[in-house]
Amino acid sequence: GDGVGDNLDAFPEDASETADTDGDGVGDNLDAFPEDASETADTDGDGVGDNLDAFPEDASETDDSDGDGTGDNLDAFPEDASETDDSDGDGTGDNLDAFPEDPRMSEERQLWALVAFGGAIIVLVSLTRLKRG
Repeated sequence: GDGVGDNLDAFPEDASETADTDGDGVGDNLDAFPEDASETADTDGDGVGDNLDAFPEDASETDDSDGDGTGDNLDAFPEDASETDDSDGDGTGDNLDAFPEDPRMSEERQLWALVAFGGAIIVLVSLTRLKRG
């Protein structure tokens, strides 16, 4: 026996368990969260129970706020399910970035560069007409 009388033992047939503090049916010795009835296991040992852990077998990740399958720690855009990476670190996700490997250029910066270049041509053409006229 386990030294606890059957009338006080939550598991009278199991000598390795005597109590179930949270009443979840798993003895306190095996329960990773003996005071939380909604959790019993923490497979990856990260301190977050498997029921709440979006990545129960990866200790480096627990949440996936946007539900895209990439954990918040590795997701450059944890609130945007359409983006996960920003390879060049320019703040524009690789999916929308016309130049995902060039931090000097993104779709937005490319557009401004074309507008600025187009404006320069118009100015040059105007100056040339003034000189001729």
